[in-house]
Amino acid sequence: MPRLVLFVPCDRVIFGFGDMSASLIIILQDLQIANPPIVSPIVFHHFSVFSQWYKLESDEGKTFEQRIALTYGEEKPLLENIATFQMTQQWHRISANFQAFPPLKPVEYALTLSVREQGNSQWPSPIASYPINVKQAPQVPTAVN
Repeated sequence: MPRLVLFVPCDRVIFGFGDMSASLIIILQDLQIANPPIVSPIVFHHFSVFSQWYKLESDEGKTFEQRIALTYGEEKPLLENIATFQMTQQWHRISANFQAFPPLKPVEYALTLSVREQGNSQWPSPIASYPINVKQAPQVPTAVN
């Protein structure tokens, strides 16, 4: 299996012209939800998850699948992205893009990354996990006339 070198959720990934260097813009740490919460089926907030892999000798000619999932406890993933890739060069980068979050409650979620060789039916345990803390925004006092 290739070696995971970076796994970072961020607002967006920009690739440089020419050298294709990656710039990660606004690394995600915490998310704030409205107080009181707004009842909505989704929260529109575009974000990306960047992963960078390093090729090992045993990776030659193999196809891999990367799975990124947003989870809470043992529940079914709230978000999921699966990307197929081959290690054709020493380094491989993936930018998984998401357009929105599902409704979230103020708890700590886990953004996880799993990898498997294509053709395997089961996903192994995640090899990386990134905490996403969701907090309620401070309540704004209403003006009294």
